[in-house]
Amino acid sequence: MNTKLTLAALAATSIIANPVFAETTGIDWYQQGIKAKYYLKDQDAKEYFLQAASSGHVEAQYELAILLLNEELIQEQPHIQSIHWLTLAAENHHPKAQYELALFYMDEYDNPQAEQLTQKWMLAAAENAHEEAIKWVGQ
Repeated sequence: MNTKLTLAALAATSIIANPVFAETTGIDWYQQGIKAKYYLKDQDAKEYFLQAASSGHVEAQYELAILLLNEELIQEQPHIQSIHWLTLAAENHHPKAQYELALFYMDEYDNPQAEQLTQKWMLAAAENAHEEAIKWVGQ
């Protein structure tokens, strides 16, 4: 009996630790987040996207960042959480995240690195075929 429980526990642990299982779960959380967002349940969407984003789902990182950014703007809060997730998505080559991050830094007048960061992310977005970034870089 003890052996069966130990084997079951080992099997469960290997499934949970398996990165393919984690990615599938991330996809499931992301899909639930999209569904909640569609029905304007932003708090639910935010929770699902957070689960997916935490597991490395890049699109969920972007969606979470946008929800947080809107929330922070409405509540006039600093953009700490939204920029964290936007940066993670941008670092994972998400073109919309790269473009949005460039736009964010464009407005950061008190940041001495803002111009460099704007160029970095705008060029990255253009390299990833973001149409508006391509136009901006071409100017």
